[in-house]
Amino acid sequence: MKKILSIPYLCLFYAAAQQQPAFDVASVKPSHYQGGPLRVTGRVDADGINFSNMMLRLVIQRAYGVKPYQVIGPDWINTERYSIVAKASGPAPQEKILEMLQTLLVERFQLAFHRETKEMPVYALVVAKGGLKIKEATSEGAAQVDGGDGGELVFDHVPMGILAGVIRQSVDRPVLDDTGLKGSYSFKLAWSEDKRIGPGAATRTEASDPAEAPSIFTALQETLGLKLESRKAPIEVLVIDRIERPSKN
Repeated sequence: MKKILSIPYLCLFYAAAQQQPAFDVASVKPSHYQGGPLRVTGRVDADGINFSNMMLRLVIQRAYGVKPYQVIGPDWINTERYSIVAKASGPAPQEKILEMLQTLLVERFQLAFHRETKEMPVYALVVAKGGLKIKEATSEGAAQVDGGDGGELVFDHVPMGILAGVIRQSVDRPVLDDTGLKGSYSFKLAWSEDKRIGPGAATRTEASDPAEAPSIFTALQETLGLKLESRKAPIEVLVIDRIERPSKN
């Protein structure tokens, strides 16, 4: 039997929707990218946002704080780009600005979604059988990841969770920190992006030239004493039920 919502209930629902924080003014324009050099920006300011040439998927990720693999929707959100400039009535915390972006997505793109948990292939970052090859940082310092010489990345006072996030950008699935290590670490790491997907390319080479660096799988094990294990794990995803191309400004 279908449930019929009473008029008072619908009024309460509408009133709650109207109370969501929203930008004072907003401009949403398709980018019509034709190929060639492309500058993409996704700036969140104290009083608004300035997104340029952003795929709609990236806008949704930014608004709801999710990763690419956590958004399931139509193919066109992965190809169509938009420039979105919006201003609030005054400065606000970033969390509030992102809530305003969520309201904009609902109002201009008719976004509706639900969350569910899906079993997905992942990599678990674990300590290799030979043991950890780096030592925990003894001094205090802010976590930083910077580019070094010879294509290396320099990790300074970095916890394993941040390392897992960096690795995620070079592999084909989510990376979960399952090392059990609670401290922070400083080290250098180089790997070849050409060998970035799949453990089968784990061939040792010298890392003086970034193009000849080992795969991420080899680099982790030989340099850090860590390993990526293939597993399946439940991951919360955002499933888009409805989304439309935006209404005109």
